[in-house]
Amino acid sequence: MSTVGTIPGFVGVSLTGYILEKTHKWSVVFYVTSALNIIGGLFYLGYGSAEAIV
Repeated sequence: MSTVGTIPGFVGVSLTGYILEKTHKWSVVFYVTSALNIIGGLFYLGYGSAEAIV
């Protein structure tokens, strides 16, 4: 599981570099980050649970 947690670390840096290289705008980077967070939140609201797994 540790490897899965590190994937966003290097994908995010690469994606940020690519976006900045193409657009030269930090606002696009923040819009993409915001969109991914909103999608993740909606996914959690739809499928997540606060129920204890133990």
